[in-house]
Amino acid sequence: MKVASLILFILSLICAFENWDDDIPSVVYTYNRFAEIQEKCGSVLSSASELKPDDNRSSRIKEELSFVNGDWEQDSGGAPLMPFDDKEMHRSPAGPGSFLKLASFWVVDVDPVRRTRNMVSLSGIMEIGVTARQPFSYRPGWSPKFRKDPGLSSMTILFEGVYIESEENGGEWLICLLGTSMMPRTNQFLPSWELADMYGYKFGEHHQPPLIQDDQIMLVLRYNRTFSLTTGNITGEMKSLHEKSDFKYFDGVHLSSHLGLHSKYQFGAEELLSKACSPYPYQDSLVDEEVILFKDDNICDTLHRYVSRGMFDIMPSWKSVGSNDDANKLGPFILNGTAKDMDSGSNYFRLNVQNLRCSQGIDENNSNYARVFALFRVIQSWEGEYTSADRTGLSGLTLSAEGIWRSSEGQLCMVGCLGVVETSSQRCNSRICLHFPLTFSITQGTTVFGTITSISDTDSQTPLWFEKKTPPDHITSPKYLKDLGKKWSYKYSKIMQAKAFQTGSKPSVLGTLLRKFLAYPSAYDGGISSLSFLADELSLSGCVVPYAIPKAHMQSTCVTVRLHVLSLGSLFGRYWPQSCGCHQEVEQSSDFNAQTIEASGHLNIFGEHFNNISMSFEGIYDLTAGKMYLVGCRDVRLIQKKIKEEMNLERGMDCQFQVKVEYSPKDARWLKNSEVKISISSKRSKEDPLYFNPVSLKANQIHYDKQLTNMVLRKTFEDILRVLLLIIAIVCTGSQLQYINHCIDPFSYISLVMIYIPAVDYISPLISNGEIFFKWKSFHAHRNQSYEMMNYDRFRFLGYVIKVLSLYALWLTSNLGKKVSATRVRQMGHGLKQQSRLPNEKKIVLITCAVHVFGFLVTHVIREMNAVETVPAPDKFVNERSKLLEWLKELDAYLLLVPDFFLLPQIVGNVLWGNKGKPLRKFYYMGLTCLRFLLHIYDYVRDPVLLENYYGGFDRQKKSLDLNSKFGNIAVAVIAILLAMTVYKQQKKIKILPLVN
Repeated sequence: MKVASLILFILSLICAFENWDDDIPSVVYTYNRFAEIQEKCGSVLSSASELKPDDNRSSRIKEELSFVNGDWEQDSGGAPLMPFDDKEMHRSPAGPGSFLKLASFWVVDVDPVRRTRNMVSLSGIMEIGVTARQPFSYRPGWSPKFRKDPGLSSMTILFEGVYIESEENGGEWLICLLGTSMMPRTNQFLPSWELADMYGYKFGEHHQPPLIQDDQIMLVLRYNRTFSLTTGNITGEMKSLHEKSDFKYFDGVHLSSHLGLHSKYQFGAEELLSKACSPYPYQDSLVDEEVILFKDDNICDTLHRYVSRGMFDIMPSWKSVGSNDDANKLGPFILNGTAKDMDSGSNYFRLNVQNLRCSQGIDENNSNYARVFALFRVIQSWEGEYTSADRTGLSGLTLSAEGIWRSSEGQLCMVGCLGVVETSSQRCNSRICLHFPLTFSITQGTTVFGTITSISDTDSQTPLWFEKKTPPDHITSPKYLKDLGKKWSYKYSKIMQAKAFQTGSKPSVLGTLLRKFLAYPSAYDGGISSLSFLADELSLSGCVVPYAIPKAHMQSTCVTVRLHVLSLGSLFGRYWPQSCGCHQEVEQSSDFNAQTIEASGHLNIFGEHFNNISMSFEGIYDLTAGKMYLVGCRDVRLIQKKIKEEMNLERGMDCQFQVKVEYSPKDARWLKNSEVKISISSKRSKEDPLYFNPVSLKANQIHYDKQLTNMVLRKTFEDILRVLLLIIAIVCTGSQLQYINHCIDPFSYISLVMIYIPAVDYISPLISNGEIFFKWKSFHAHRNQSYEMMNYDRFRFLGYVIKVLSLYALWLTSNLGKKVSATRVRQMGHGLKQQSRLPNEKKIVLITCAVHVFGFLVTHVIREMNAVETVPAPDKFVNERSKLLEWLKELDAYLLLVPDFFLLPQIVGNVLWGNKGKPLRKFYYMGLTCLRFLLHIYDYVRDPVLLENYYGGFDRQKKSLDLNSKFGNIAVAVIAILLAMTVYKQQKKIKILPLVN
């Protein structure tokens, strides 16, 4: 039965899959409009030449004639192709004009049957539309449709047509097609799309307009047969075959694109290139003499790695100081549409490089060279890298460029042709120079930088400067260094200024004295590996709060600080012997010594109350003081629109900053969290437009070396401290017992409540895993970190010692209570009840409880006044439950303070009983008070353990625990001392008689 059931189950699955396959529609390409195409495309077909035999024609047509994300524009005749909903775009930071008009075309089938000798039938799909979100890089389904959503309108058109080859215009491929689609149309009540949008007309479900099928769409695409600098563009025109009076009619649409990666590029622009780059190389004054340029042979790999990936930032040229030529801030590029209204001097535009072609060879001088072609495209920053990388349209914002790289010169010089190029050279009037620096400095942090200038001497266009900065994490990443084909280095230039800054920041005498006893982060031997470890330890990255903990722990906002130390001493980057075995070495201006070492890097600070602070720095690190004295440089080309000579800039950077970074000592990390203090100040006057307000931050370092080891050390120290405090409590209690045995005094007037209150601390480690005297102070809400994870097993014996001492202290406290009770019983037996009233603990208990209830209410009011606002829970039951939990937490926090006020019942008793002697020994109550004082002093000094920080940040409490704050510790300690002084004054005037045997 089981076998039969299994067979039936398998057969049912097979039948299900067969039925599922039958449901998938198979596309059958029927070329039944051939006669109509011959009629409508007569003017195009008249130039067709006879097709030569080509076995690879079908695959070539599919690959080379398809394009994605080309541009399209429509004639302004009042009949738009489709509506577009841009209401949501007004809320976008990019603005209402931040949309693209894109068109993609795919040849999906080529008819294997040749009907004539000069044409081939084919089928295609076009996706055309307006988008503010994503490009049309996907092939749609084989069905005509139209879609309209906020920020997106797209139309799918199915085409059938013919392919021909023509000898006109230097040789062309042409396709003429007739298409079918679902066209959006208004109804008789709303004659236009503008009125529909004005009155907010809803076109059915999901705001889709009524559609009508239209098969009178004609598309003509022209392709250059050869792909070169002045040829290789794709142009097209799509029009409606209806009369203008027909409601299906739309104005003509013009398309543009360029041949893709499947087309072979033909180098041959020597004549234009000699005009731009002769004599070669073009001596660009923007290259500093001290910058070493990349001159290796493998330039093609470098170009694909650093040029064709990512986007370039367009920067104002730092050489054009004082220039008043603002007519064309984007060099040869022509702004159109909404881009004209944008501030091109800002970071609104970026530059992308596409369709890169590179061919290496050896010239007549036996030197390596490479021929390079690339398409430079200016994009608006809101487009994003993904969208811009897939665009293929040609316009006034594109430059087709061809050039030559010579390894002996270290420069790529190219000639650029603007827009949809033709055979004429009228638009090829731009010179593009690319440089690949190997030398980094405080003012030079780019992987690639270049300029676009005019070839003509009469053209006064402002040179366009573009660059691609190297992210700091790339320099320190082992994967990036492993793939690195260039040998980078760093050149220090601000060391003397940094030393002058250090000299003017002399520490205090106390600070100098403490240095001798503290150790700061340092390199052990000055070797490459130790320098790499030190660079990691000095770096800081994460979201921190510029306030002292624990208040910072409660804040809802934070400041993001990223401090990357890139070079340290002779090391540039990091040393990764296991990953890649690579590192970069730096020539130092001074040798490594025991006090200072040279450092450089990059600093970013941004948050709610901070503008984006980005600056490179260079200076010295004082190993003996844990301080970096740095000179900072900030790029102000995008910040300051009018750069003037008197601003004293270096390569467009303001280097008038002093940056100090202070690190906490390593040998105090078991007690104090590792802190980093960052201060930035400008040396400019407040009247200077480049003046920068001082910045001061004090933040916990997110991670440091041996953090878990320091946590184990703190736990061990705290257990040893608990043992010492228990010994003090035992000695004080034993002293009081001896005091009772050797003196005559009214010991029955010792409050039993006062005696047994400290016993609460001793019971805790005996009946639970809680810590005695003080808790493990951490920001961890739920302790999922066990001591086993922190290698605490070897110190577990301290826990047993604490339990034994707690049991002994509890036994001594019990004996002390028994002695007082026995004294009271003995007085009653001697008939002293008539002489004086014996002590009564009932009133003491009531008064003490009343005082503590009042104190709890006061602390609760303080918490509510300082509480951080939180969002209430939507469920009433959950809200009430959370309030109850908060009250229980507050009650638990207050009960921990009751042992600190252990003398309160004795003071109340002394007042009620008339102070009948000196029942307490000074060493007893003063010793226990000092014990409580030491507890709060240590709690005041120590920082919370950031357990969660090691694994990615710490949680945030809802309310501030005032009693556990530094102010709370001071307040409780002061109250405890005042209680001890009160007892001392109450017993001061009474003499104690020795015991007579």
